[in-house]
Amino acid sequence: MPPRNSSNGGGNPSSISWDQASAIQCRAVQRGLARREAQNPRRIGVDETSFRKRHRYVTLVNDLDRGAVPRVSEGRSKASLDGFFLGLTDQVRSGIEVAAMDMHDPYIRSVQEMSDAEVAFDKFHVAQHLSKGIDQVRRQMHRELGADAEGLKRTRCLWLRNPGKMAEEQKERLNDLSREFGKLGRAWSIKEWAMTLWHPKPRDQIAADWRRWIARTQRCRLNPMIKVAKTMRRYLHGIVTAAHTGITNARSEGVNSKVQWIKRMARGYRNIKRFSMAILFHLGMLDLRPNTPAFPP
Repeated sequence: MPPRNSSNGGGNPSSISWDQASAIQCRAVQRGLARREAQNPRRIGVDETSFRKRHRYVTLVNDLDRGAVPRVSEGRSKASLDGFFLGLTDQVRSGIEVAAMDMHDPYIRSVQEMSDAEVAFDKFHVAQHLSKGIDQVRRQMHRELGADAEGLKRTRCLWLRNPGKMAEEQKERLNDLSREFGKLGRAWSIKEWAMTLWHPKPRDQIAADWRRWIARTQRCRLNPMIKVAKTMRRYLHGIVTAAHTGITNARSEGVNSKVQWIKRMARGYRNIKRFSMAILFHLGMLDLRPNTPAFPP
């Protein structure tokens, strides 16, 4: 996209204005949508991304098998996702098997009411909740210990790091810190235990393992981790589905990163229509070719 204040006049005859570029993009997307054949997604990802500041969002639906974004809707409400389902035939809706998303209740209600798909909350989002719990325990200990918390300074990233990506000296330091700060070490162990529950197993076994984890965590006497356990208990059905099917929302997270790139390259958007058209232009996997007249024989 050209800079906002570029114009058709001046020394560069090939330059076009922002409005002209947006109109070309809009026409291309409209051609692509008109040509698009009926889609039959089996697995979808649902995510929101910021449109502008002050908590303005758009909802992105992503076909996890194709990597295409078939729909962009304003807001992050139930109605934002309902519109996607209402645009599908009953047969296509019934063919959607799983919807991967974060633990956002309006999206969950939309999937449950508008389709027969199972909701899945993947490992990434569960890990986010657990990491937040650990960090809250760390902060509490820092306040409680005061001057004796010197050893906790500058350790936040270490507690939140994936052990599989740690160097040996980092693992040794973490073990030392766990012994010195027992509550924090216990919170870290709870998180790592949860991360072992994602191996493929029968659904009943996965559910039993998570219920055992929830019960033990609720008795750990660490309020932030108890709060996480209550969240996991509330959304257990989606966690079990994700672990059983192996579905993740990683592709949606990747799409979100590309959307942010689109927004940065355009230096932001003033209205939702242009932003949506730009996303569909780049990520909709549409046939954007111009309509060319047939050549005479």
